[in-house]
Amino acid sequence: MGKIEFDDFEFVKEYPTILAGKHPLRLYRSRFSPDDPKKPIKEYRWHFGFPKNIVEPLCPLLEATPYWGESHWKEEDGFWIWWLHDVSDATEEEIPQKLNKTLEFYLRSYNQVIGFYKRAAEKRKEK
Repeated sequence: MGKIEFDDFEFVKEYPTILAGKHPLRLYRSRFSPDDPKKPIKEYRWHFGFPKNIVEPLCPLLEATPYWGESHWKEEDGFWIWWLHDVSDATEEEIPQKLNKTLEFYLRSYNQVIGFYKRAAEKRKEK
């Protein structure tokens, strides 16, 4: 994990069974600091928190470029947190729809990593 920090990092919402119908996903946000110091900070950067027990074993591939491409930057209450490229001025009542597409990408990549490990295990058994 790097030394990345975000201003006003806060928990927004937990979706208790969104992952495979049995694991929670947490949504966090932080203030997005624009490059121009004169511009007011009114946007949020969004973050996903995945349970440590389901992402830790897969992190060597998840955090590689073909998949999620970023290392988790924070650990909190048993969740590993990844910052997203999604920035918006939405509040928790108006969670941006593009987060659904981002989550879809993360889940598809996660399933690809599981598939990779399954294929590797099957090949190893054949030897």
